[in-house]
Amino acid sequence: MVVLVFSAWALLPILTPGDSSGSRPVFPQATNNFDQFVVVLMENHDLSDIYGPAPYMTQLADQYAFSQHWQSITNPSQPNYIAILGGSTFGVSGDGNHPNLNHPTIVDIVENSGHTWKAFAESAGGSGCGLNPPRGEDHYPFLSYTTITGNSARCANLVSGGPTEVTAALNAGTNFIWLTPTDNHNMHDNSVSSGDSWLQSWVPGLLSAMAGKKAALFIMYDEGYASPPLIYAGFSGPATKTAYKSSVSYNHYSLLKLLEDVWGGGNVGQGDVGAASPVEFFTAGGPDFGISASPSSVSFATGLSGTSSLTLQSGGGFSGAVSLTTASAPAGVTTSCTPASISGTQTSTCTFGGLTAGSYSVTVTGTSGTLVHAATIAVTVTTAGPTARFSYSPTVPKVNDTVLFDASSSSDTNSAATLQARWDWEGDGTWDTSFSSTLTAQHAFPTPGTYLVKLEIQDSSGFSAMQSQGVLVLDLQGTGGGAPPGYGLTDPSTLQARGPIAITSNGGFSAANGVRSGTGTSMDPYIISDWFIDGNSYSTAQAMLWIESTDAYVVIENVRIANLVGTNQWEGIQLGHWPATVSTQHVTIRHNAIENAQHAYGIAVRSGSSDIHVEANYVSMDASFEWVFGIATDRAVHDVTVTGNYVNAYTSGTFHTGGIHLGDTYVDDASRATGVIATRNTVVNATAGGIVTASAVDTVITGNLVSMDYPGRKTVSADAPHGIDITEKSDGATVVGNVIHTLQWGILARSTTRRPGVRPWAGSASRPRSRGPSSTSGPGSDRRT
Repeated sequence: MVVLVFSAWALLPILTPGDSSGSRPVFPQATNNFDQFVVVLMENHDLSDIYGPAPYMTQLADQYAFSQHWQSITNPSQPNYIAILGGSTFGVSGDGNHPNLNHPTIVDIVENSGHTWKAFAESAGGSGCGLNPPRGEDHYPFLSYTTITGNSARCANLVSGGPTEVTAALNAGTNFIWLTPTDNHNMHDNSVSSGDSWLQSWVPGLLSAMAGKKAALFIMYDEGYASPPLIYAGFSGPATKTAYKSSVSYNHYSLLKLLEDVWGGGNVGQGDVGAASPVEFFTAGGPDFGISASPSSVSFATGLSGTSSLTLQSGGGFSGAVSLTTASAPAGVTTSCTPASISGTQTSTCTFGGLTAGSYSVTVTGTSGTLVHAATIAVTVTTAGPTARFSYSPTVPKVNDTVLFDASSSSDTNSAATLQARWDWEGDGTWDTSFSSTLTAQHAFPTPGTYLVKLEIQDSSGFSAMQSQGVLVLDLQGTGGGAPPGYGLTDPSTLQARGPIAITSNGGFSAANGVRSGTGTSMDPYIISDWFIDGNSYSTAQAMLWIESTDAYVVIENVRIANLVGTNQWEGIQLGHWPATVSTQHVTIRHNAIENAQHAYGIAVRSGSSDIHVEANYVSMDASFEWVFGIATDRAVHDVTVTGNYVNAYTSGTFHTGGIHLGDTYVDDASRATGVIATRNTVVNATAGGIVTASAVDTVITGNLVSMDYPGRKTVSADAPHGIDITEKSDGATVVGNVIHTLQWGILARSTTRRPGVRPWAGSASRPRSRGPSSTSGPGSDRRT
C-alpha cells in the first residue's frame, strides 16, 4: 500500500545534506495541482478485501477521491514495486532479486522538476544505500536501481522511519515522501482489521498537518489477485476532490504519469508514456511561477565581484510581473539585480560584491501579488591574493638525496601579480630561505624521518598564502620500521572529561567547543587538547569529535576517546561529512588515543578534506561490526599524510577489520583521492587489510610495519588478511620500505586495478604465511565510506 502526500507549491530546491531553501523550476505544461506527495505501500489484497471490510479506509474513500479501477501489474510483490518506480518490470519476475537496474525512475521526475524527496522504510537497519529494510528490496525498490544507489546525494534520502518521520518530513517541506511499512503493519502478515487500525492511528494526524496546504495522501496496494487485479487506490487531503469516485482504468504506471503531468520534469520512457493520468482526482492547480539562479554558486576575491542570472519560469497560465529583493546571510555581501522586476521570458543579472572573506547565502525573493518564491545563491568571498601549491621529486627520497621542490603551479587572484616563494624544510616555524622570485628550490635531508615542509607564496601586492606537505625520507637502505616510539597521548594526567565536540564552521572554534588556545592561523592554530570523551556516556553521538566545513588551521592533540561500542557510533574523530562532500582543510590530528573502538572507525577523513595530517596517534579496536577501520579516508580527499600511528585492528569475533584505509570504492576518475601518504605506521591484527589504497592516485605507502599478534592464526575469510592491498584503480601507487609478516598475503595488486601503474619497489619486504593466487577478488566496499 502506498500513501502519497501532496501539498502546495513551496518552490523548494532539490536539497542535499546541508543545503538551505532555494528555487525550483516551474514547467509551463505542469498543472500544479499539489506540491507534496507521500507514498505508503500496503500489501497483497484485492479491492474487495479493503473497500467495505476496512472501515477507516472505506471512510477515506467515501470522503475524498477514490479510483474504482486501478490495476496492479503482475505477481508477486517485487516486480510491482519496480514497475511503480521505473515504469516497467524490466524482466524481474519474482521476489528476492537484486537487479541493479540502470534506468531512470520516479526520483528523476521528482528531481528534474525541482522537488525534494525522501524514502522511508519502517524498522530498517543501516542508512543510505546501506539501508537494510526488513524485506530487503522486495518492498523497497529504491535499492534496485543503480541510478539511485550510485549517487551519494540520492543515497542520503534512503532512511529508516515510520509515521512520525513521514509527518516530520511533510512539515519540513519535503515534496515527495515514500513509506514502506513493515509486514506487521501493511497487511502482509497482519489482518485487514489490524492494518486498517494502524492507518487510523496516524493518518488523521498527517491529514491535520496538511491543513492549509495543497496536499494529498494516496493509499494503494502492491498487487491484486482477481481478474482484473483491482486494488484499493484512494487519494485524501486538501488538494483532492471530495466525495469523488471514478471508474476510469488506471494502473501502477499512472503514478509516474501523475507526477509528470502535475510537476513536469519529463518522463522515464516506459509504461508511463501511454498511461492514463489520474489528475481528475485533484482540484485545480492555478497559475504560479518559480525563479532559478545560474550559476547557483559564485566565488570571487575581496574587492572584486561575481554575477548570477535569474530566470523566471511560469506555469498554470501565470503572466504577471515578479519584483526581486535580496538578502545576505550573514550580512556582508551586497547584491544588485538588474532589472529589479521581470516578467515573461526576461532574465535579471544579479551582481555580488564583498569585502570580508567568508561563505554567504544570498536569497533573491520574487513577489507577485500573494505569490512569493525564492532562489538561493551560495556566495564565497575569498581572500585576495595567491594560492600556494608545490610538488617535489623524488617522491620518496633517501637521506642526503637532492630533492627538487617546485612551486610554479601557485597562482593569484590577480593574473598580473608577480609571485615570490620561501621555504621551511622542517616545519619548525623558522624560514630556511628568503623570498625569491625563483619558485623552485633544492634541499637534502640529513636524517631519516617525516618532515613537514612549508611553502609561503607572497604576491606583488603583499598578500600571502601557505601550503605544507609531509615528506618521508628513508634511510640509506630504503627501509622503515613502523611507528617510532612516542605515539599516543603526550600527557594523560592533564585530561579532563567532557562531551562530544561538533564544529561545523570557522565560527564554531570556541572554548565551549573544546578550543584551548589559538587564533586559527597557520602560525597560531586553534588547539583542541587535553580532553577525555567516554563513548559509554554518549551512545547516540555519531562522532565524538567532529569538524567539517572549516578552513581555519587547527591541531587536535592529547585527546583520549574510549568505548565506541554503541550502534549509532561511527567515528572517534571525523573530519568532513558523510555522505555529502564538503571542504574541510588544514587539520592536524596528533598524539591522541582512540581506545576500544568496537562499532566505529578510530579516525575518519571524509570526502572534500585537504591538507590533513594524522600523526603519532594510538588506535585500538575490538570490532563488533563488519569493516571497521582504525584510520580511514574517503575518496576525493587531497594532501593527507598518515604517519607514525599505531593501529591495533583487533577483533575478538570473526569480523573484517582494516588498519589504515586510503580512499574508497571507485566511482570515477575525478573523485579519486590524491596526495595521500602513509608512512612509518604500525598496524597489527587487521583481519582484512593492514593498509589498503582504493580509488586513489599516486599514493605513497612506505616504511610501515604490518603484522599479526593473535594467539594462533586468525582467519575470517579465505583470501585474508592482506598486508598491503592496492585496488580500485589506485594508479601510480608507490610501495617501498615496508615490513610485512605473519599474514596470508604480503603485497597484493588487485585485479580491480584496471590500468598498470602500481610500483611495488624492491625495498619492500613481505613474509606471508602462505601463498595465494596471483590475483583475487575480495570484499570491495565497507558499510559507510
